[in-house]
Amino acid sequence: MAWREQYPAIAPDPLLKQAETVFSQRQARCSIIDPDFLGEPGWDILLCAYIAHRKGTNCSQATFASQIGLSLEVTKRWVDFLAARDMLELTGHTCTISVTAEAKLTTLFSKQYEELLQAARFLTERQERVASNRD
Repeated sequence: MAWREQYPAIAPDPLLKQAETVFSQRQARCSIIDPDFLGEPGWDILLCAYIAHRKGTNCSQATFASQIGLSLEVTKRWVDFLAARDMLELTGHTCTISVTAEAKLTTLFSKQYEELLQAARFLTERQERVASNRD
C-alpha cells in the first residue's frame, strides 16, 4: 500500500518536505561550521533542483548560487559538472533535475521518510504501552 493511502493526513508531498528539511539542516550546519570544511555544492545544487522540481518550477544558475551561497562562477562550474553526468538538464541558464537524478533522490527521500514513519510508529506504540501500564 502506498504511503498516501496509509497516511492520508500527511502533507500532500512528504518527499518535498523531506528534501526541504535536509536542505534546511545543511544550511543550519553551515551557520555553525565553516562550509569550506564540510561544503558539498554539488549535493546542495541537486537538492535545490529536486525541491524546485517537486514544486513544479525550474531554477536558474543565479538562483542556485543565491540559495547555496556560492559565486555564480563556481555555481556554473558545478552545474556544468552535474549536467555532464546526467544529473541536471540545462536550457540556457535554466536548470532542471534530470529524470535519473530525480529518481535517485526520490528513492533516497522515500527511504528516509519510511524510516521516520517507522520511528514515529514505534514511539506511538511505546507511549500506548506505557499509558496502558499506568491504568
